[in-house]
Amino acid sequence: MTVQRQDLARRLLRKEWEHLSALEKHVLEHVLAREPIARDPHQEYHERRSFGERAADRIAALGGSWGFVLTFVGCMVAWVVLNTWLLIGRHRTFDPFPYILLNLVLSMLARSRRRSS
Repeated sequence: MTVQRQDLARRLLRKEWEHLSALEKHVLEHVLAREPIARDPHQEYHERRSFGERAADRIAALGGSWGFVLTFVGCMVAWVVLNTWLLIGRHRTFDPFPYILLNLVLSMLARSRRRSS
C-alpha cells in the first residue's frame, strides 16, 4: 500500500485505508489513476437496442436526409412531367391533370407520418 493512498483516504474521506469499504477503495484507486468511474449511458443505450429500434433509426436517418428529399421531389416532378407533357398527346396518361393518384399517395404518406409522431 502506498503512502499516497493512505494520505488521500485521510484527506478526502477522513478514514484510514484499512477502514474503507471496497467501493471507497475502488473510487480512490480511480482518483489516483485519474481514470473515469462513470458509465457512458449513451454507449449502454446503443448496446441494448433491439433490431426494430436499430432499423427505425436507419430508416429515420434515410428519410430525413437531403438525398431522400431531393429524390422524392424529383420523382414528383417526373410524375407530373410524364403525365402532363409526354403522355397527354397520346391520350395514355395514367394520372391526368388533377393528379388524383399522386394526391392519394401524398395524403397516405402525410397521414402515416401524423400517426407515427
